[in-house]
Amino acid sequence: MKDVQTSSATDPFVGRTLDEKYLVEERVGAGGMGAVYRARHLLMDRPVAIKFLHQRLVEDEAARVRFQTEARAAVKLCHPNAVSVTDFGHTAEGGVYIVMELLEGRTLREIVSREAPLETARATSIMLQASGAVAAAHEAGIIHRDLKPSNILVTQSADQPAVGRLVDQLDGIGRLGVAFSGGVDSATLLALAARALGPGNVVALLGVSPSLATDERAAAHDVARHIGVPVVEVVTREGDRPEYQANGPDRCFHCKDELFTTIDDEVAVRHRLDRIAYGENADDTRRPDRPGARAAVRHGVLRPLADAGLDKAAVRRIARVLALPCADKPAAPCLASRIPHHEPVTPAKLAQVDAAERALRALGFTDCRVRHHGDVARVELPVAELVRAVTDLREPVRRAVSGAGFRFVAVDVAGIQSGAFTLPLVTVGRD
Repeated sequence: MKDVQTSSATDPFVGRTLDEKYLVEERVGAGGMGAVYRARHLLMDRPVAIKFLHQRLVEDEAARVRFQTEARAAVKLCHPNAVSVTDFGHTAEGGVYIVMELLEGRTLREIVSREAPLETARATSIMLQASGAVAAAHEAGIIHRDLKPSNILVTQSADQPAVGRLVDQLDGIGRLGVAFSGGVDSATLLALAARALGPGNVVALLGVSPSLATDERAAAHDVARHIGVPVVEVVTREGDRPEYQANGPDRCFHCKDELFTTIDDEVAVRHRLDRIAYGENADDTRRPDRPGARAAVRHGVLRPLADAGLDKAAVRRIARVLALPCADKPAAPCLASRIPHHEPVTPAKLAQVDAAERALRALGFTDCRVRHHGDVARVELPVAELVRAVTDLREPVRRAVSGAGFRFVAVDVAGIQSGAFTLPLVTVGRD
């Protein structure tokens, strides 16, 4: 659609009030089927967009019927990437129009003409969102007859100001290392940093030790490959630290301290990294069971997501816009979190948990935790999958977990519990 602006002196609609509630203010565009105007809903005092069918088509009965039919169908269309149609009407002269939400942004045609070539992740994100809207339209019985870059509007999301604050934090950094796990927080930070600094100036630092699940290690490489940033595996030896082995509520501090110490001593200089950042979000800063944050402060590690005010929900929204494969991935704490506090962490226990959880995921469970209680494995699964676990898959579940070396298998009817071991101890400690 072409950008067009006309004055009320030459345009028949500018300045008119339609149906005693829509004041037409200016013409903003025109296409093959009609012209679009900015207007104001007088009763609600909010801006709207109004599309008028071209006069030459108004006299075409088939075009009028098609316009009205599609307008009625569009009212039922509900998709975050499709413009909402809210009303339909006729002018005194017999013209027809539809009322839509007014969006501010640039067309894809404008973006491509000024910024091409687009980054792969950005282009993929735009097309996935556009394709989702088209699919929803097809399900509603609507066929878009003129789908092209000039008819795809790219808007600024509500999270864009926070993303801007994050980018500002990275200003002046030549090369950045991101402590990376493959989860949505660190992946989103990695992707935004790659866009801000260039993928050649960002390195994903993946801590590798017996506490990292085998599947998580492979998934992290896949996510980084999707973003287009190289991975440097950082071998850590937190298991050699007596404080880590003791497995107190501050275990995560010793784990993160080992990671950041190894990065400082062995990785930063080798890869010419100016700063290190990690994926703490704004919600994490309010949780009492995050001792690893103390290690980050000790080592001067940046926390761009949290400092920009991005909470978990915002991080997931941004990850979806960036089309990250981990956008909706459940949290995946390290394997040591499955061992009750003050019970020693050993490589053998971590291997048992890893093997049991891999076997459960192979059965099709979307998420799982295997809590290590000696001979007993307490299995946590999503609540929606509990019935299947104790009926159709009861025997496969038992075999999967006992095959990892556990004598008894118990399915916890409470489902997955984040911070199950740490939160009670931290809360007591504050009283």
